Amino acid sequence: MLGPLEVFADGASVRLQAPKQRRLLAALLIAHGRPLSPDTLVDAVWGGSPPPSARKLLQVYTSQLRKSLDGGARIVSGPTGYALELEAEALDAARFERLVGEGRQALRDGNAQLAESLLTRARGLWRGSAYADVAYDDFARTEAERLEELRLVAFEEWADAQLRLGRHADVAAELVAVAAAHPLRESMQALAMLALYRSGRQAAALELYATTRRLMRGELGLEPRRELRELQGRILRQDPDLERDEAPARRSRLPAAPNVLVGRERELAELRALLVRPDVRLVTLT
Repeated sequence: MLGPLEVFADGASVRLQAPKQRRLLAALLIAHGRPLSPDTLVDAVWGGSPPPSARKLLQVYTSQLRKSLDGGARIVSGPTGYALELEAEALDAARFERLVGEGRQALRDGNAQLAESLLTRARGLWRGSAYADVAYDDFARTEAERLEELRLVAFEEWADAQLRLGRHADVAAELVAVAAAHPLRESMQALAMLALYRSGRQAAALELYATTRRLMRGELGLEPRRELRELQGRILRQDPDLERDEAPARRSRLPAAPNVLVGRERELAELRALLVRPDVRLVTLT
């Protein structure tokens, strides 16, 4: 996702071999349609040591990039510089942010099943780190960090939905692994503790809290927040409310078909085509 080797949705992509062109594309993407001056782009492409011919090379790279673009994108030039114009949700990042927003809203509405579906689709759009090989450069760092933070938020919301659906055993191992990678992120530790406790691993849940507390006191000089301390207390006394799904009213199963579906090849083909479209959220069969 936003590699920028493969940045566009629906299978469209831009494959650039030249590192300078990749940096140029990344800078234009990060601007979100705002025009960037040639000086700004020169700084993004070459950093603090541009060659004397940087401006002419920038024109060459821009021309080459124009020929490479697809997925409803084009570079326009104006009196203030260059801008990258994109169709709505031409980027995986835009689709990702929309799906995360919709998933979080579904979770707030108590619809854990819809939230899990939307957030699973959002997570599936990632294919590596945000902005990959330029993520630590000055021009890309803020946007890369923003997307990586939103990625963690999406994972937490997805895990929350899974826990509400009673799938703690399915997500416990992944939650513990991600929590270990982000040991000072209390919201992640809380989800991992709850998954462990519901999986019958009370001692592991309490050990995770103890490790988190020790790290926070050693590295930050702080105690865990009240929410995490209260969760530890509830685990210690085996609060029966911890075993309950928070959204049981939304859990349901479709009835099994009374007989085998025969034929309908055309209808099935139409359904498959609809279900893989990114703009289709719901298909109703009558």
